[in-house]
Amino acid sequence: MEVMAEKGYAAATVEEIASLAGASPATFYLHFKRKIDVLTAVVEEENSQITATAGPLPRPGGDLDAASLKGWIERLFATWKTLRVPHQVLGQAVLIEPELKALQSRRLTDGIAYWEQFLDQFGIPKGKRRRAEAAILNAQFVGLFEIWIASQIELDAKQLTESLTDSLWQRLSSSAASPVARV
Repeated sequence: MEVMAEKGYAAATVEEIASLAGASPATFYLHFKRKIDVLTAVVEEENSQITATAGPLPRPGGDLDAASLKGWIERLFATWKTLRVPHQVLGQAVLIEPELKALQSRRLTDGIAYWEQFLDQFGIPKGKRRRAEAAILNAQFVGLFEIWIASQIELDAKQLTESLTDSLWQRLSSSAASPVARV
């Protein structure tokens, strides 16, 4: 990732990547067919890292309150900060590697499905409305990541945490079927 970030995805060579890793190109090819496979592996690892570090969202009727939601967001933000370089490289690579566009689309679709499952726990019926709410939540998080982490726009982490917690808590609390609304 360092070579691709420094030289640009298109300009980075397998030889340079292997050299920085202390390996030969032959060793590289034992593990990867192409340099896009390195990026794909990093993206897949990133998904696992986010899930493992942030953990699942707090659940309604269980441990869901504003403080637990804030804790989840803080853990998510801490993980995001480690992902800046891979996302900058991914942004470059998507422009020249068509199969990465499919990976990116799958990640967005998976994100919407994640939020749909979460909203299902609040009794929001399956359908167009829940899918739209899930897409809005996913866009809010993906967009914030792109602005703050990938593009390095200067923002205050504490204020982002507070604002995002408030925004998400209000959205969840406003659901008539939500157990949060009865707390």
